[in-house]
Amino acid sequence: MLICMDKKRKKYEVLPFALKRKVIEDLDAGILTRSKVMEMYNIKSDTTLSNWRKQLKRGKKKTYRYISPETKIKKVNEILLGLKTEEQVQKELDLTSIYSIKQWIEKYRHTSQQTNETVVMADNNSSDKENSDELQQARLKILALESLISTAEKELNYPIRKKYGTKQLKK
Repeated sequence: MLICMDKKRKKYEVLPFALKRKVIEDLDAGILTRSKVMEMYNIKSDTTLSNWRKQLKRGKKKTYRYISPETKIKKVNEILLGLKTEEQVQKELDLTSIYSIKQWIEKYRHTSQQTNETVVMADNNSSDKENSDELQQARLKILALESLISTAEKELNYPIRKKYGTKQLKK
């Protein structure tokens, strides 16, 4: 048994996956009752057993991965510029739900709004092959510059992008 601590510094126990599997199998076979299992393992809610059952169907414990804000902004830009769809980004990052991507779009839309407006205006005026090639190159250049700025901000630990709503100094 593993002892963990939550955000409120409260300790809790985590049972090994193999033990969870055995408990659920015994429940399904009728060897144990829900109340007996809850008493044996100090489980306070039926939801815990339901979660164990879902975990068994997945075959592993639910995992959470950290995705940096720079990566999120880059992927949002790719979606907003029309280079990729939400589904393509979901598969690329191996996400279980597309809802996360929709949240990123809402959160990071403002960071790429200016660049997208100029690209959309250019997109509306272009209809031939030559203009679409130039547009594709411009989109890639924008993505490269956005990535460069994000990396520089991270490494220098200094904000480079303009904060909207701030007034410029008068000379």
